Amino acid sequence: MKQSGPAMYARTLGRIVIRSHAAWIVTGALAVLFGAFLLYSMHTGFTIEPFQAALDSAHQSQIRNSDAPEYVQEEGRLAASQLQDVVNSFGTKDFAASMATYYRTTADIIQTAFEEGRADETVDSILHVEGTAQLYEKVAQLANPVFYDDSTRFPLTYYTLYMLTQLPFFVWYIPLIIILGIYIHERENAKLLSHVPISQPALIFNLFLALFTASLACVLVAWLPAALWTLLNNGFGDPSYPVMFITNGELFSLTVGEALLKWVAVFAGELALLSLIAAVCLSLNIGKAAQTAAVLLLALPFIPNYLSGTVPQFLLKYLPSTFLDEARITGIPGGAVTIIDSGPGCTFSAGMTTISGWCIAVILLALCACTAVGFIRIARLRRQHA
Repeated sequence: MKQSGPAMYARTLGRIVIRSHAAWIVTGALAVLFGAFLLYSMHTGFTIEPFQAALDSAHQSQIRNSDAPEYVQEEGRLAASQLQDVVNSFGTKDFAASMATYYRTTADIIQTAFEEGRADETVDSILHVEGTAQLYEKVAQLANPVFYDDSTRFPLTYYTLYMLTQLPFFVWYIPLIIILGIYIHERENAKLLSHVPISQPALIFNLFLALFTASLACVLVAWLPAALWTLLNNGFGDPSYPVMFITNGELFSLTVGEALLKWVAVFAGELALLSLIAAVCLSLNIGKAAQTAAVLLLALPFIPNYLSGTVPQFLLKYLPSTFLDEARITGIPGGAVTIIDSGPGCTFSAGMTTISGWCIAVILLALCACTAVGFIRIARLRRQHA
């Protein structure tokens, strides 16, 4: 059966990547990186010693505060009693509930003292204690209330989010830059785009699809070994496990499942935008400009004080570079509440709106470029036949 021009071209683009040594090398390098990260993060979690030390300290405080006001003595007795419950429940399924009770009491005491002017805590420190209390409360409500403080026990869902948010964000876009370089090399050697029997819009679409799917495939294939090891050893995990984080003075709560979906959505949007820009530039024979632009875009968030002064605050939520680090939106899972600087108004919905808007703008510019190229070709043909 004779294939159409677009189908033949798509097949050619796929064959170029599959046969490229560079694509397999970057995939293998990422697999080694993910494996090394898996080994690096194999650390044990809580031990009973810090809790026993806190309990001893609470008993000593009771002795020192024997002449203190009654409410101070009562707070000390309550803290000691609840810390004793934490020590007694260590290593059992009741540990999360005991920790939740202790931190809830601590959060209420600090909040009351702050409101009465008896505490020097900042808003972030108060939110941190409140978030920790909520974290343990949510864990205690799970069907299997196991607290994942030990990375050797991380199940697949939790470990995947942990890896996605802990590794530098630019790692996930390296395959795109490498694959774009492969296509640029083929273009310069006249093996790509020469005598392509398809329209300019179809050409851009095929290039976009090839760049996007090949980059995504590289990441997924590289992730599989570490994912399979985690799944076989620790299981799939509970997607409703909580993730708590503080950003812009607000406390946010997500489940691991929600955080994973948001991370994937933002990453897919950013990858689509970069792939689209690269496809347009490559079709116009300025592929190296696309590669340079991609590297510069990925480098923008590393500018000193990017979120706190270098870029005007009102512009941050309109720049796709702001959302390249998906951890600013999903939070970072762990045994504590993380404080994340994400910039004012830089939420998940704002990020998806910004990325979608830029994608639409690039598509419109691409259509204008295709129209202009078409007019130039027609004018050139007319001059040749004049």
